[in-house]
Amino acid sequence: MRYRLLTLLLITTILSACSYDVHVITPETPTDSVDSVAQTVTTTPVIKIEPSTETPIPPPTSTFTPEVSPPLPRSGGTSPIHFAPDGTYVDVIDSIAGGSSKTYSVDASKGQVMSISVKQRLEEDWAYVPIQVTGQDGTVLCPVKINTECTFWRGILPSTQEYLVKLSPINDITDFTMRVAINPPGMATQNFLFEDKYRQASFTYKDEFAPVRFPGPEIS
Repeated sequence: MRYRLLTLLLITTILSACSYDVHVITPETPTDSVDSVAQTVTTTPVIKIEPSTETPIPPPTSTFTPEVSPPLPRSGGTSPIHFAPDGTYVDVIDSIAGGSSKTYSVDASKGQVMSISVKQRLEEDWAYVPIQVTGQDGTVLCPVKINTECTFWRGILPSTQEYLVKLSPINDITDFTMRVAINPPGMATQNFLFEDKYRQASFTYKDEFAPVRFPGPEIS
C-alpha cells in the first residue's frame, strides 16, 4: 500500500513539473485594418475635357516684303527716254490723241549729233505730227524760225543737258514709232538697216536721211 502511494506521489510530482500554460489566441476582427485600408484609398477624379471655343493665337511670323522697283522718274510731266548700254538709238512706240501733245526727255552730251523722226502705221490715215526740240535751259533747236514747224530734226547738240522732244499731232495718232538717235561722241553719222516685211530686200542708210517721215515700207 505504501508503495502505491509513493508511486502515485511520484507521478503527480512529475506531472506538476512538466505542466505548461496553454493560451488560446483568438483572432481579432479585421474591422480596424479594413477601415485603415479604406482610409488610405483615394478616388481619382475623372476630368472631362471640353473642346475649346477660343480661337488659338498663332505664333508671330516674320513677313517678307518684296522690294518693288520705283517707276521711272518724270521731270515736269515728261516721259524719260533711256538708251540701252552702248545703244545709239531708241524706238519709242506710243499713241497721242489729236489736238493734244506729249513731251519726252533725253540726256545727251555737247557735240553729239541727235536726230528725231516719226513713223506712223501704214494702215491708218497719215497724221501731221509737228515736232519741237528744246534744251532744258530754254534753247530752241526745232523749229528754228518763228511760225514754222518741223516734222524731222537733226543737228549738233550745243551743250550737255536734258533735251525735250514735244509731239503735237493734229489728228489722233496710234502706235506710231518715234526714233531718237544720238551718235556716239566723235561720230558724224550712223547707219540704219532697212528690210522689207518679206525680208526680200535690205539696205543701209545714214541718219541724215529720215524715210520714216513718209508713208512707205516698214523700217526696222
